[in-house]
Amino acid sequence: MLRSLVLTVVGATLLYELVFYTLRTVFRQYERDLALVTLNVSANPALSAFILTSLKVTFDNLKLEI
Repeated sequence: MLRSLVLTVVGATLLYELVFYTLRTVFRQYERDLALVTLNVSANPALSAFILTSLKVTFDNLKLEI
């Protein structure tokens, strides 16, 4: 269980950094800030949804193991 939780946290962190930092760099090249604002607004909800979904899957797998 602990291994799955650690993998969830590491995966979420890597996904966040890869997607959002890369997209921020790309979006800063645009003339308008709409894409950058949208990205900033959606970053935390997307990360939260990924973490909560991963935790649900981890705990469901734990129930199957017990």
